[in-house]
Amino acid sequence: MYYETALGEKFNSPRGILVKDEDMYDWIIAQGDTPCAMSVYTYRDSDVEIMNEETPANWFNQYSIPWVPIDIDNHIDNSDEQILLNLRFVITKLESAGLNEHNYKIYFSGRGFHLLIHKDCFGFEDGIENLPYIVKQSVTNMATKLGFINLIDEAVYMRTALLRCPYSLNPKVNLYKIPVSRDEVMYENLNFIRFLAQTQRLDYNWLDYYNGNKQLASYVVTEIPKIPIFTTYNEPINNYACIYKMFNQGPIEGTRNNTILVLASHLMRMGIPSDLAKQLMLIWNNNSLKEQMVIERVEQVYKKKYKYGCKNKLMRQNCSTRCIHYQKHKLYDEAPSIDDIINLAKQRDFIKELKEGIDLGRTVGAPDFIVTRGEILTLIGVTKAGKSTLMKNFILGVDFRNNDNFIERNRRRTLYYTAEQSADYFILVCAQILEGCTRGYAFEHKNELLDKWYHVLSNIMPIDIMPDMKELREQINTYNPELIVLDTLDHFCDNPYNEHLGIKQTMIELQKITAETGVIVYIVSQPRRLDSIENDIKLFSGKGSGSIENQSRKVLGLSAPNENGIRKFLFLANSYGSLPNHTYNIVMQDNMRFKLVGEE
Repeated sequence: MYYETALGEKFNSPRGILVKDEDMYDWIIAQGDTPCAMSVYTYRDSDVEIMNEETPANWFNQYSIPWVPIDIDNHIDNSDEQILLNLRFVITKLESAGLNEHNYKIYFSGRGFHLLIHKDCFGFEDGIENLPYIVKQSVTNMATKLGFINLIDEAVYMRTALLRCPYSLNPKVNLYKIPVSRDEVMYENLNFIRFLAQTQRLDYNWLDYYNGNKQLASYVVTEIPKIPIFTTYNEPINNYACIYKMFNQGPIEGTRNNTILVLASHLMRMGIPSDLAKQLMLIWNNNSLKEQMVIERVEQVYKKKYKYGCKNKLMRQNCSTRCIHYQKHKLYDEAPSIDDIINLAKQRDFIKELKEGIDLGRTVGAPDFIVTRGEILTLIGVTKAGKSTLMKNFILGVDFRNNDNFIERNRRRTLYYTAEQSADYFILVCAQILEGCTRGYAFEHKNELLDKWYHVLSNIMPIDIMPDMKELREQINTYNPELIVLDTLDHFCDNPYNEHLGIKQTMIELQKITAETGVIVYIVSQPRRLDSIENDIKLFSGKGSGSIENQSRKVLGLSAPNENGIRKFLFLANSYGSLPNHTYNIVMQDNMRFKLVGEE
C-alpha cells in the first residue's frame, strides 16, 4: 500500500509523492524539520504507475483507510484550552460507544489534536466503491448521534485530504506533532503537552497492539444514493423558493394534482423538454399517484401552456421572503393588512440571521458589527489606499489579527463587479491572498494555487464589465449570489451629466434590490476631492453624500498609507448596532493580506 505525501508549510511544494506504507516512518524522519503531510487514504501498489501520470486532484482510486481521523482543531475559533476540553468530551463519548485505548491513537498536532480510530472499529473494508463518501457520511452520522459534530472538522474525509505527519514540525508554533496517551490528555494541561511537543518524542511507549471489533459499525452508512454528494455547495433555494420547497417536500395528499401542474409549468417555462419533465415528475411522485395520471397532467401543461405566478395559491403558501422574486406588495391581491405584516415578522428568524451574518468587525476585533441580509455596506477610501484589496480580504475571510487563520463564516457566494482588473487576474490575486504568498510565487505556481483553492474561489464570480440595473437584476437571477460587490460606485452609476444625481438614483435602486432579494451589497466609493486631498475620511466624505450614508446601513473608511505603510481603518456608521469607537491601524503585506498593527 502507498500513501500520498506532501512537503512544505502549505503541503504543496511538492505534493503527490507516493511512499510505501512500511517506509513512511523512515521517510518522515528523513525530512528533518521540513513540514510534511500524508494522505488519509491509501492506494494499491498496482495503481502507482497510472497515478504518476495524473495530478492528485484526478486520483479517484482511494483503496483503504487504515485509521479514521477525528480532527479537533481551532477551525471554530476555540481557545487552546477549550480544544483540549473538546477532545476529552469526544473521547468520553467514543468510550461510551464501546471504544477503549486499544482502538485509537491520539496525536497533538502543535495546535489541535488528531484522534485516529482503527478502521476495524467501523468495519470499513478495503477496496469498497466510493470509500471517501462512505467514511464521511458514517463519521458524520456517528458524531451527530454522539453529540460532537460541531467540534470536528469534516474536511479531513475528502478524497484528497492530508494530515500533518507524526513527528514532523509545525512551523507556525515551532512544535512537533507527537503521540500522547489517554491519561496525558485527560489529566494533564495543555502547557504540559506543549512541553512534550518541543521534541519529536520518538521514544513514545505505544501499547502492545491496536485493533477494532466493529464497535461503531451501527453508525456506518452503507446505502449510497444514486447521486452521492462529495463536496459542499449551496442549493438554489432562493431562485424560486416556492418551486424548490414543493419539489423538496414531495406529494402532499389533497394538493398533488395541482402541485404537478405548477411544477410542470415551471419546468416548461425553463425550457425543459416534456420527456424529461415527465421523468422528473415521476421521481417526485414516488408512486403516490398512478403513473398515467402524472404523465397526463404534465402533457396537459405542455399542451395548453399553463403559466402560474406569485399569486397562485400553492406558490403563495410556499413563498419565502428570501426569494429573489419576492416583492412584498405583489404577494397580495389587495393591500396587505397589519396581520399579514405580523405573520411575516413571526416567520422570520432574526436571531438566526444575525448569527449567520458577516462579522466584519471580527476582522480587527471590533464587537457588534455584523452585516445581515438585505443590507448595504459602503467602503469610502482615497485613491490608492488599497480599497479593492481590502474588499478581497473581506470576501475571503482574512483575519487581520491572526493572519494564519481565516474567518470562514464571512465567506459568501459572491458576484464581484470590478472595472479595474480583468476577471482572470482578479481570481489569481484572490488565490495569492488565500495562499499568503508573494506575487512572484503566485505567478510561478498559478495553476497549483488555483487548483488548491478552487473550493473557495469557485464561490466568487468576478465580472470585469459593469452592468446597468437591468443587467444586475438578470445576473442576480442567474448566479443567485448572497453578496454583491460593486468596485467602484463611480463606474456603476449611469448618469454622465450629473454625478451626484446618478449616485442618488443608483443607491435608491440598490436599496430596492436588497429589500426584494435579501442580497448583501458591498460598495467601494471614492471620497470628495477635498477630503481625499486632506486624507481625512468621515461619514459624509462619500461622493453623492448624503445618498451614501442614507441608503447604506454600514459605512467604513480607509485612509491613504503613511510613510510606514500604515492605513487608518474606521467604522463610520452602523444603523442596527453599536459603533466601534476605535481607529484601527492596518498594513498591507507582500502577500496582499491586511494585518492589524495597532489601535487608537
